[in-house]
Amino acid sequence: HLFIIQGTLDGVVPYNDNWELYQTAIDKDNKVNNPMIHFLEAVNYDHSLYGYVTRSLLKNIIEIMEKEDNNSLK
Repeated sequence: HLFIIQGTLDGVVPYNDNWELYQTAIDKDNKVNNPMIHFLEAVNYDHSLYGYVTRSLLKNIIEIMEKEDNNSLK
């Protein structure tokens, strides 16, 4: 699994750089909706993502990965 979490106000790694990386990753796999690659846009957050990355978010990410792994085994 690949999760890209990108702040829209990031001054260290520009938003467009990671968006292009994401687009390249899904294009190479030839799957527009590849369930293994996710892009999370943190609107109005900078590079630190302080307050965006919470235990709740991490729990949700883990649940998504578990669900996708279970679906791929069927």
